[in-house]
Order: sequence, then C-alpha cells, then structure tokens
Amino acid sequence: MTLRQAPAEIIRESTSPLVGIADWWERCELGHVAEVTNGAAFKSALFNNEGEGLPLIRIRDVGRSETSVHYSGDYEPRHIVEPGDLVIGMDGDFRIARWTGGQALLNQRVCRLRIVDASQYSDRFLEVVLQPYLDEIHKVTSSVTVKHLSSRTVQQLPIPLPPRAEQDRIVTAIDEHFSRLDAAGRSLAAAAKRLDVLYRSVAVDALDRPQWEWTTLGEIAEVKGGITKDSKRETDPEFEEFPYLRVANVQRGYLDLSAVSTIRTDPRRAQRLILRPGDILFNEGGDRDKLGRGWVWEGQIDNCIHQNHVFRARLVDGGFDPYFISLHANSWGQRWFETHGKQTTNLASLNLTTLKSFPVPAPPLRDQQAVVSRLRSALDSAQRQRLELERAAARANRLRSSILVEAFTGRLAVEI
Repeated sequence: MTLRQAPAEIIRESTSPLVGIADWWERCELGHVAEVTNGAAFKSALFNNEGEGLPLIRIRDVGRSETSVHYSGDYEPRHIVEPGDLVIGMDGDFRIARWTGGQALLNQRVCRLRIVDASQYSDRFLEVVLQPYLDEIHKVTSSVTVKHLSSRTVQQLPIPLPPRAEQDRIVTAIDEHFSRLDAAGRSLAAAAKRLDVLYRSVAVDALDRPQWEWTTLGEIAEVKGGITKDSKRETDPEFEEFPYLRVANVQRGYLDLSAVSTIRTDPRRAQRLILRPGDILFNEGGDRDKLGRGWVWEGQIDNCIHQNHVFRARLVDGGFDPYFISLHANSWGQRWFETHGKQTTNLASLNLTTLKSFPVPAPPLRDQQAVVSRLRSALDSAQRQRLELERAAARANRLRSSILVEAFTGRLAVEI
C-alpha cells in the first residue's frame, strides 16, 4: 500500500469504523469545499531564533501555538497563515490543527486549509472529521518507511457533506465532550509536572553537599558516541543486524525499551559499541530541557549498541557508582546541560568535549550508595505514578476516538 493510490481507494480499502459509517451523507472531494495551499521552501540561511521577521510554521509546529524559528526574508502573501487557519503536517503523523499563534509563514511540508464558503461547510467540522481520514491513510501505509502527503492527495480526500445544520450539531456535541477531556488532560499534565519538580527537588537536596570534592565525567569515565545510521551501506552482505538505542529509548531516570530498533552494521565496529551493564547513557540532542537526560544500562538486551545521538560513559574509576552519576545528571545536571548545550536554529545539542567536562561530585563510595538507595526509592515511586498518569492519558485518547465514532453515527448527545 502506498500513497500513490488515489485517496478514495485508500479509504475504501480501510477498516476504520470512522470510514464509511455515514453512508446517508453525500460525499465530495475536500478541494471542493476548501482551498489547499502548500508551504514554501524558505532559505534556511534566513532562519533565526531571535524573533526577527515572521514565525515559521514547520512540521513540528503543527498543533503548537508558537514556533522557535522566525524567517526574515521575502515571502509571497499566499504563504501567510492567519490565527485560526487550519494547517496539516504532510510528513510523519499527518496531523491537522488550528493555528492559534499570531500571523506566521507556511513552511514546506505543511499545507493550509481555508473554507471556500462558510455557509456551506464549517471549518470546525472539517477539523474534527478530517483527522480520522488522515489517521487512516497513515495506518494503511504502515509499510512506507517515510510517509508523505501531497496537496493533491489532500484535495482528493472524499469527505462527508452533511447539511450545515447537522455539521453544527455534531461540532457542538463533540466540543462539549472534548472540553471535559481537555480539562482532565490539563490536570494530568499539571500532575506530571508537579511530580517531576518534586523528584528533582528531592534529588538536588540529597546531592547538595558542599563538603564533597568534585571531578569531571571525563576524568572518571570513557565517554563515547554511538553509530551513525547509513542506509546506503546497510545492504553490505558482511554487515550484521544489531539492536540499538535511540534518543526515544533513553528517558530521564529510566529506559523505554518497548520499541527497540535494529541496524545493520560492520560487526567489528559494533563490537566496540556494545553496551555493558553499568554504562551510563546520556542524550546528545533534542529540545533544550532534554539535553543530558539518561539512565544506566543494565544488560536488558544482548549485543545492544547505541546511535550517535546517545553518548555512553563507561566508568574507569571503581570509586564511583553509575547510578549516583546518572541521578546527579538528571537532577543538578539538568540545569547545567541546558546552560552549556549548544543551540542551533532547530535543535539543542551536546558535544563530546562538553559532556566530558560535566562536573561530578566525588564523595566516598559508601556515601554515594546511601544517596542512591534513598533516591532509587523515590524514583521508583515517581515512576509508578508517572505510569498511572500515562495510562489515564491513554484512556482519554481512546475516549476521544469513541466520541468521534458516536458523533458520526448520530448517537452523541450534547448533554450527558
């Protein structure tokens, strides 16, 4: 299944309960009710994060209310996005969202939708009805490594065309229910933030001992980068397949091994990168508040290596506990990494030299182990609470899907 198929064929072959259920409604192509405008390939040399020019809406900004990048060059008026416009990310997850920031510019791989006749079609109805279609295209093209939409695909989507009054009734019912879920989501996010702040305060307090001597990570550990993915060479018959850790696997205070990718590489090179129990992992890049986050490898997967965006620190000094170092990096070290990381237009990053200079307290090993014992208990408790919050958020997402199903079958009431 590929996106070269006509959108109608993709939708017809799908099994989603949201597709085809409203058989009593007329259908039309999306391009008949909305103007679809592609973004422009603006020159990256004119990007800046100092706020000069207009904000630039890129793929990552779909669903956000602001951007981190501005564009200070020339542009065509047709690429302007006004507050309230609908935009679609055309790579990755194919998200549709309403832009809630100020006037901005539409970057490439993002398109803008504007209703042609608001008396015939509601842009809010389009927003809620279109996302399931985009999700379905994403799902039935799961075999495509890199997923792309085109403006032609978007224009040809066979969307439902109910009477305008029916659109308004459905939107009112959905918004009523979604507003309650949004309130619950905000409560969950606030609880997760309070949990992180509480744990960090406990950790910083436990690690704040002015009488301790200090050293650097480079003095007590061998610090090494990981493997760079090279798809052109992965077909080499002498290469072998190895599991490897990505940034998404290396979280703050734990490892998420629910989805571990593999990579084909030279086995001799891989041998130099195979992780050992006790190796301390640090993320090299991403958002600024994620710099340096990580945890200790415990040998969960045999012959596992790490990608170039994950650093490995292997202790060469027996006087240090790897968990002590990682707990220190995830608490006191978070602010240090934010301060010393390098900020580019798109991402923040650490380099090997900066990571080696990371300051590390050097108390006696028994004191380190006492701190680790105390903080591991607090960390385990925080992790259990975090998992409960994640489960609640997942239930809320499932409920959103159920609400859409009910809405498009006419069973959703405005009041519960």
